[in-house]
Amino acid sequence: NSDSSIEVDISNAKTSADDKLFIATVDSNGEIADTSHNVTVTASNNTAAATLNGENAPVTKKTQTPSNIRFTDSKTLSVTVGEIGGTLAVYTQPSGGTAIATVSSVSDTSLSVNLSETPGYVADRTRTVYVSYDQDGETTTYLESNRASASFTAMSVRPVNVPAGYVRDAEGTIDLNKYVSGGTGSYTFEADENTPSWITLSSSTLTYDRSELTAAQDAMTLTFTAKDSGETAVTRDLTITVPATPLKQSAAPSAVFVKDSGTNAVSTDKTLKVTPAAGTAFEEGGKIKVYAAASGATTAAEDYTVNSNDVQAKSAEITLTSAPAGNVYATYTAPYQAESARAASSNYTALSVTLSGDALVDYSSTTANKAVYLTISGGSVSFPAITATANGGALAYSFALDSAAEAAGLTVNASTGAISGTLKSAFNGNVTVTVTDGAEKTAVVVFYLRVNDDAVHPTGVNVTGGNKLVSGSSVVLNAAVEPAYATDPAIGDWELVTATGEQTTYSGIVLTSNGAKATLENNNASTTTASKVYVKVTPADAANENAYKIVEIDVPVDNYEVKVVGANAVTSAMEGDPQTLTYTATVTNNDIPVSGKRVAW
Repeated sequence: NSDSSIEVDISNAKTSADDKLFIATVDSNGEIADTSHNVTVTASNNTAAATLNGENAPVTKKTQTPSNIRFTDSKTLSVTVGEIGGTLAVYTQPSGGTAIATVSSVSDTSLSVNLSETPGYVADRTRTVYVSYDQDGETTTYLESNRASASFTAMSVRPVNVPAGYVRDAEGTIDLNKYVSGGTGSYTFEADENTPSWITLSSSTLTYDRSELTAAQDAMTLTFTAKDSGETAVTRDLTITVPATPLKQSAAPSAVFVKDSGTNAVSTDKTLKVTPAAGTAFEEGGKIKVYAAASGATTAAEDYTVNSNDVQAKSAEITLTSAPAGNVYATYTAPYQAESARAASSNYTALSVTLSGDALVDYSSTTANKAVYLTISGGSVSFPAITATANGGALAYSFALDSAAEAAGLTVNASTGAISGTLKSAFNGNVTVTVTDGAEKTAVVVFYLRVNDDAVHPTGVNVTGGNKLVSGSSVVLNAAVEPAYATDPAIGDWELVTATGEQTTYSGIVLTSNGAKATLENNNASTTTASKVYVKVTPADAANENAYKIVEIDVPVDNYEVKVVGANAVTSAMEGDPQTLTYTATVTNNDIPVSGKRVAW
């Protein structure tokens, strides 16, 4: 070691009481030099004595390192030592240097060291000190212990900013503990004597509540006191900045002359209907002002105070002092808020409403030109995203559905016009959406809604088409399931059958089908004996095995007739001049026109 001592660790060696440790100096030739050494044996386990050259050696012990070292405040150390009677020293460096404080003849294993009497020591400053202990012994020599450290962080504070807000809103709390650090123990706080009533302090919680403010507040800076809990408490000034609390500006209203455009000019209309901005509402006691121009203080009507009827009606009618030559400008001031921006008046235009949504398909009826088709699965079906949009009229709009649609499970957002809902039973009919505007005028839009119930299955089928099939001709059959709205899918199978429904074939008769339509062809060259052909059609997903229909088709004998249509005999007026007379021949069989039959002239 740097102090010329030799440390020999035999804690892991296999030793016994009679083992010997040799210490010698080796010269440059590797020979043991004849050199004497002063040796002190320190037993690290403070137990076994040792002999030196056959005689008892002096034993030196290392003093136990102090423990539980901590600052109880910025200038006082608390220390625990193993035994009393020794000397405690406090240093500013981990090794070397002069002690800044000592305690001799320690009389208690737990002691307090006051550093305030140390020359040059400044309390409440961030620092680290190192403490050692040197035990005194009558028969044993003790070495000074290792140095143990303790750190102190000076108390510090950060400024607190109360969040901005408006009169009558924006309330919350702030934990002041988050803005203080260092010092010792926990913190306590004291409020500034100028703190307003809407800011309160409870323990370390600062509460700000603007909900009861009735007027704007100026910005302010408050100085609270933060104190730690050390034996000698340290205090700090905690700066709290409170921003100005202004009145929130009211939302600008909508102002519409209630007469329809084209029937009464603006210049003759003195009634102005004022409605709140979309998504807001009038409050009782609010003020409406109507100005004659976009700027300036000249008004066009007496100031109006909103009453409970206006709040319920969601509008207020203002009578102007005189008929205006052009636009007027309305503002609204809600209680405890600032006046809104000016909203220019407008003429009333016709109110209309339209529908939008991917699920809408074209539809043709006298009342609806759009339709929605749905099928219940698992007991219900969600209505797709469809929105009604109002145009024209006067703000604000309010949407409603007819009672039948609501009973079926549909709802409409009164403000946005979004239609939604869950349908659990079949529905087949029109849905009417009504919009009412701020002038209390209405417009409607209608769409057709068909909801197939997954518990409703076709109970039958109806077939239309020709019922006579002569040789060389064909007929077309059309089928539709019953009831009419159970059409998913519509038709299952077409097949040739006997009169009693057994599958069969007919010579020369060919049946082809495509969904709800089938074609029956008679490819025979001629028919000499009348007969019948039977076609069976079955709907898909039928409710029972009897939900089918057998269609009877007559196959008549060939009994062709020729009908000729054309000009009559030559008249006297045509005499002497070449003329062309045209005749047309038609082949029929029992009044059925037949194509492909030739006529000999």
